[in-house]
Amino acid sequence: MTKRSVSLLVALPALVLLLGTSRTWLTGRSTEPLLGGGNVSATGSQLAPGVLALGLVCLAALVAMLTGGPRIRRTASVLALLAAGGAVALTIGTVTDQAGSLGRVAASGLGRTGQVATTATATGWLWVTVVAAFALVLTAVLGAVAVGRWAGLSARFESPATAGAGESAQAGGGSDAAAADATAAGRGTRRSAWDEVSEGRDPTLTPAGDDHLGPDPGADLDGDSRATHTMQDPT
Repeated sequence: MTKRSVSLLVALPALVLLLGTSRTWLTGRSTEPLLGGGNVSATGSQLAPGVLALGLVCLAALVAMLTGGPRIRRTASVLALLAAGGAVALTIGTVTDQAGSLGRVAASGLGRTGQVATTATATGWLWVTVVAAFALVLTAVLGAVAVGRWAGLSARFESPATAGAGESAQAGGGSDAAAADATAAGRGTRRSAWDEVSEGRDPTLTPAGDDHLGPDPGADLDGDSRATHTMQDPT
């Protein structure tokens, strides 16, 4: 799968997950006198605050998968899969204990610990978020499988030495000396702004390939010597 397809498949359920946490998941009624025996409701961020954080982790991992090197991509794909699994666990926990979850939110609103007796009914947003969490797990698995065949950023973001080493490693079968010679040859035949910065020069002011800046010190020395010789000539 391409980067574009995987990024869309991962980003869409992650965004739905983030949206779902801001919506009402459970509604009900409580017999608690301090609540007036009225209606009680709770949003996803109140019932399962960790879902929001895990959704953001998935999006951050997706960015790393799209822009990082091979190791970073593999690590980010595993992180995205774990975060998606955590989101599933938290949303399922709310589904399986709706009255208890709403009762704990109601008790927290009263400044109490534990929970108060409530009835609870799930809204459509709870089920949408659960589906999004499961979809995020599936797309994270697809991303983890696909990242091994992706390329990183454009070669202009890598130093020539790194690019040469990567090409030599992919070719395989060559000796270390041959890889070093190929890298050195690449740096010698084509200089870039990266070379100038690495050698302490400003590529916007100094043309690539200029090894000396300012006047030739030898020319100044010759001119001074001739001037001294003329002053010492009695004629």
